[in-house]
Formats: sequence, structure tokens, C-alpha cells
Amino acid sequence: MRTILISLQIFLMPLWTFAQRPTSVPYDDRPLNVFESVESIIFYIVIPLAIIVLYVIWRIRRKNERKASDSLQKSENTSAEKNSTMNNKHLVSIRSIDHVTHDTLRVVTEKPGGYTFTPGQATDIAINKNGWQNERRPFTFTSLPGDPYLEFIIKTYPEHDGATDKLLDVKAGDELILHEVFGAITYRGEGVFIAGGAGITPFISIFRDLKNRNKIGNNFLVYANKTTADIILKEDLEDLLSDSVVHILSEEETDEYEYGLITEDFLKDFIDGDDQYFYLCGPPPMMDAVESQLSDLGVAKDKMVKEAW
Repeated sequence: MRTILISLQIFLMPLWTFAQRPTSVPYDDRPLNVFESVESIIFYIVIPLAIIVLYVIWRIRRKNERKASDSLQKSENTSAEKNSTMNNKHLVSIRSIDHVTHDTLRVVTEKPGGYTFTPGQATDIAINKNGWQNERRPFTFTSLPGDPYLEFIIKTYPEHDGATDKLLDVKAGDELILHEVFGAITYRGEGVFIAGGAGITPFISIFRDLKNRNKIGNNFLVYANKTTADIILKEDLEDLLSDSVVHILSEEETDEYEYGLITEDFLKDFIDGDDQYFYLCGPPPMMDAVESQLSDLGVAKDKMVKEAW
């Protein structure tokens, strides 16, 4: 606005003074104002005003171009900052989410291009919502590496008021942040898989992969839970392993399943040679107890494949 006013002053003040100068013509003695001449109006008023308008338009366009350039630069900086922040991270949309038990969710997400894992491995996951982006928790892939999606079986703990509890509020279309793949549990050969609660999750992808390749073989599963209602993917596991599954419940007695805790005497029935592997995943107290029991039964450390739950 200041530029426009200065421009008007520069052009109009001398012009106005000149326009008021009295003139005369040979055939008329009275003073003649230049505004009485059409040619004078065009020359002294219209043309200068047109120049001013064009100048103002040019200034406005320059200003808008600078704003657009600044906005583009800011956008590029923001994008670069976001890409830097998301380095080794992947933002994925949730395709579906549903319960598989009273406190366990099946979460299916998009699969980033080039994102690979080995059956049994996991990744840290955070919810892409304000206040939760840095609250990462480890979850195991239960889908197969070749699937066009990712699946996670996640046990929730509402009493903890944490990230898993927050998952109860997410829905299809919400986003999760995936990090790098990690995990020590990978299939090395036939053996006994011993899982407690949500510790079954790394074994699900392994069993699915073996079944898909017709190599389920003589693998066996011992699965410990508190009650029948806590058994995750019961039908899926029995479909994958047929009769090679033993369930043991610590807080519910039934005619169908074993009752109590896993003990050394219980494990004796599953020892079958030195070439046998034992895959362990569950709560730390259970892991420590089972590892100690297997050692007492003569199982070598290099035959135990484990990862803390």
C-alpha cells in the first residue's frame, strides 16, 4: 500500500500542477484548462494511471511469487525433515483390526515396499497419534514374508494404561509406525516349541511357513496359558500341527488339557535325542524356569533357541 501511495504522488502531483496551468488559443481569450481537452486527459491522466496500474500489478505478482517460493521452500524443508525423522521407519495404514480372544487383537496393515522379515522376527510399533509416536513396543509378524500385507497378533493390557491399551481405540484407516526388523528366533530344524501366552506369536509365522512348504515334519508345540479363553488362535494351531499340540493351563482344570505349570517331569516326555531343538518364548519367569529344567535334562545351550517375551 505504501508503494502505491508513493507512486501516485510521484506521478500525479506534478501532473495536477501542470494540468491547472492556464493556456490560451489564438481564437479565444479565455483561459483553457487542459482537462477540457480529450487528448490532454488521455496523455496526462489515462496513460500515467495505466502505467501506475501495471506497475502495481507487477509488484503484486512479484510479492505473490516470493510468497509461493517461500512456501515451496518451507514445504520442501518440512518434507526433508519428515523424511529424516522417518529414516528406517515406515508409516502404514491399518486395514483391519479385530479380537481373536477377549484381550488379544489381530491387526492387519499395509506392507511397505521392500519390507522383508524372516518368520519368527519382530519389529517395534508405535501409534501415529499425538503423544504416542515415540511409545514403541515390540510385536512379532504372524503373516508370511510373501503376503501382500502385515499381520500382528497383539495381547492388550488395559490395566497397564499403555501403548497396547491404546490399540483398543484404533480403527481401520488409522496409522502405525513400523521400525526396523529384529529377532533371534528363527527356524533351525525340527524340535519342540514351548510358548507361554503371547509368546506363541513368533511361532505362528514359523508354523505357517513350514506348512506352506510342506515341511511341518515332527515339530511339536507345548502351549501354556492360564485358562482356555486365553488360548490364542487355537483352531489355527491345531490345523497347522494336527495332533502335535499340547495345551497346559495353570488356572483352569479341564478334561481336555493338561493342568498346572511346566515342570521337569512334564518335559521329560518331549526329550528325543541330541539333535532336537527347543524353541522358547514366553514371560521371563517361565523362560528362566524352562531353560533351567531343560539344562538339567541334558539339553545343550546351543539347542535352545529363545527370545524374551
